[in-house]
Amino acid sequence: MVRWIVAAAATLITVGAAGFASHGPGDPSGEPGSALRQDTTKHEEAVAVIEHELGELRGRIAGREKQPATEVFKNIQLFKTMEAGRLPGVMGSWSNVLGVTCKHCHVMDQWEKEDRPEKQIARDMAQMVNEINSHLLKNIKNLDSTEPRIGCWTCHRGKLIPEFFPPREKKN
Repeated sequence: MVRWIVAAAATLITVGAAGFASHGPGDPSGEPGSALRQDTTKHEEAVAVIEHELGELRGRIAGREKQPATEVFKNIQLFKTMEAGRLPGVMGSWSNVLGVTCKHCHVMDQWEKEDRPEKQIARDMAQMVNEINSHLLKNIKNLDSTEPRIGCWTCHRGKLIPEFFPPREKKN
C-alpha cells in the first residue's frame, strides 16, 4: 500500500509540475506558454532578479518583520504564523529550487492576486510534501534515517519540471 502511495505521489509531482509551466517562467509578458517550457534565464541572472524583487518586498514590510505574516500580507494561506520577515526568504528559496522568478506565481506589486494557477499549484505541492513527510515516510520500514524527509529539491533540482527518469548514457 505504501509503495502505491509513494508511486502515486511521484506521478502527482510529475503531473503537477507540468501544470506549473502553463506560464513561461521569466517571461516578462506573463502570457501562457508551452506546458513543457523551462525557464531559460541563466541562474545568476535569475538570482539577481529574485533578489531585486524580494528586496523591494522587504522594503515594503520594513518595521513589520516580526509580525505574523497574516498581519502584513494579504491573502496569505500558508505560513500564516511565520514572522513576515522570514517569508521573502522562503519564497526566494522556492524560486531557486524551481529555477523560476517570483513572476512565475505572482503578479508583481499585487502579490495577493490569484491570477496565476501556479500559485495554487505551489500550495498544493507544499501540502503534498508535508503529507509525505508527516505520514507516508514514517510507514516505510527499514529506512536508514530516523526522520526521513523530502523537499521541493528532492524532485525539482532547480528545474520547473522534474525529470521522471535519469538521462540514459549514450552507447557507442
